[in-house]
Amino acid sequence: MTTGRPFRRLLAATTVSTLGDGIYAAALPLIAASLTADPAVIGLIVASPYLAWATLGLVSGVLVDRCPRVLLMVVADVGRVVVVLATAALLATGLLTVPLLVVMGFLLGLGQTVFDTSSQAAVPDLVGSDPVALGTANSRISIAQTVNTEFLGPPLGVALFTLAAAAAVLGNAVSFVLSAVLLAPLLRGPAQRTAVAAPQGRDIARGIGADILSGLRFLVRHRLLLTLTLTTALVNVAFASVETLRVVYAEARLGLGAVGFGLLFAPLAVGGLLGAVLAPPVARRLGAGRALLATLVVLAGALVVLAFASSVPPVIGAMVVAGACIAAYNVLGQTLRQAITPPEVLGRVVAAFRMVALGAVPVGAVLGGFAARIDLSVPYAAGAVLLVATAAVVAPVVRRANLTAARP
Repeated sequence: MTTGRPFRRLLAATTVSTLGDGIYAAALPLIAASLTADPAVIGLIVASPYLAWATLGLVSGVLVDRCPRVLLMVVADVGRVVVVLATAALLATGLLTVPLLVVMGFLLGLGQTVFDTSSQAAVPDLVGSDPVALGTANSRISIAQTVNTEFLGPPLGVALFTLAAAAAVLGNAVSFVLSAVLLAPLLRGPAQRTAVAAPQGRDIARGIGADILSGLRFLVRHRLLLTLTLTTALVNVAFASVETLRVVYAEARLGLGAVGFGLLFAPLAVGGLLGAVLAPPVARRLGAGRALLATLVVLAGALVVLAFASSVPPVIGAMVVAGACIAAYNVLGQTLRQAITPPEVLGRVVAAFRMVALGAVPVGAVLGGFAARIDLSVPYAAGAVLLVATAAVVAPVVRRANLTAARP
C-alpha cells in the first residue's frame, strides 16, 4: 500500500532531501551571479549537477540493479554531505571560483544520479506494480518535491544567502543527514533486494558493460519508452534554456532583487502542486498519452507569455501554468516507465532515461544563455516552438498510452 510505513519513510526522506535541494537551487544562481555576470557562465554553473547524468548515469543504473537500493541512497546522502561541507568551507574562506563551483555541482549531481535512480526503482518494491498505486505514490512524491524545491526551499535559501552564502549551502547538508537517518530503518526492507547478481573478480568491468548494453537494448527496442525518453530530453532542453536564466529574468525584465527572485519560485510551486494532484485523475479520464501531449502544448503557451511579459502579474500566471505542466508531465511519465518496465531492468532503464533526459539540461542551459545574449525573449520563444514541434512529432506514438493498460 502507498500508505504503508516503508513508503512513508521514503516519502519523508524525499521531503527533507528536496527541501535542501530547494535551498541550494536558490543559492546556486545567486552564488554564481556573485562570481560572474555572464549569463552563459551562470547557465553552465546552474546546470553543472546535470552533467553527471550525461557521463555516469548508466553506471548508476547498473549499481541500482545490482546493489541494495536503500543502501545506495544512504551512501549517496553521506557523500553529498561531504561535498556540500567542502563548498561551504570554500565560500567562507573566499576561495570559491567558477571552475570549483562547477566541479562541486558535478559531484552533487553524481550523488543525485545514484539517489534518484535508486529511489525511483525502489517505489515499485514498496507499493507494488499496479499502475494506480504507482500513480498515487509518484503523485505524493512529486507534491513533496514541488513544495520543497519550489515553495519552501528557495525563499529559505535566499534568506540564508542574505545572511551568509555558506549558511545556505549548509542547509542542504542538514537535509542530506536527515534523509539518511530516515532511510536507515529500511535497510532490511523489500527495497534491499538486488535484481541482478553482481559478477566477481575480473568479470566486474565486463559485467558492467554487458548490463549497460542490456538496459540500453531494452530501452531502444521499446517504442513507447524510447519515445518518452527523447520527448523528455527535448522538453528539458526547452525548459532548461529559460529556467537557468530565472535570476537574470527577475533582474533585467522585472527589476526584482534577490528577495524578489526567491519569491518567483512560489508560482511554480503552486502550479506544481496542482499538476501533481490532478495528473492521476486526468490520466484516468483522458489517457496518459493525451494528457502528456496536452502538457507540452500548454507549457509552450506559458513560455510565449513569459517571452513578452514585462510586468509581474502575467509572469506569475504563466509560471503557475508552467509548474502545473511540468509536474503533471513528470508524474505521468514516471508512472508509465515504472509500470511497463520489468523489475530486473528497471534501475538501468531509469538511469538510461535520466541520462538522456537530464543530460539535455546542460545543453538547454548553455543554449539559453547564448540566446539571451541576443535578447532575453529569444530562449522563451524558441522553447515554445520546440515544445509544439515535439508534441506534433511524437503524438502518433504517445497519444495511445494508457496507465491502466500498462503492464510489464
